[in-house]
Amino acid sequence: MDLGGANKLRAEWPLYNGQLQMEQFRVLRLSTPGTPLLELGYGYGGSANNGNPVTATIKDGAATRTQNFEYDGANRLTSVGEALLTDGTQQAYGQTFGY
Repeated sequence: MDLGGANKLRAEWPLYNGQLQMEQFRVLRLSTPGTPLLELGYGYGGSANNGNPVTATIKDGAATRTQNFEYDGANRLTSVGEALLTDGTQQAYGQTFGY
């Protein structure tokens, strides 16, 4: 899908795995084809896939963020962590949840 404006963008169709879970989505600037303006990636735990994303990767051209998610036995989110890598500088964020 092409989005108008001075900086024309193209949103690519998402890529899905065999369980129809989105694994990748990209937005491209048409003036620089092949270079994603935004790229989202999701991981679901391979053979332990129960539908919950366990990783997310966000690339915006300037930085790459990797998020990790953990769940309890009732599939409730118990923790999230993020690592941001920008120009060789790493920052971290984390949050835990109790029920």
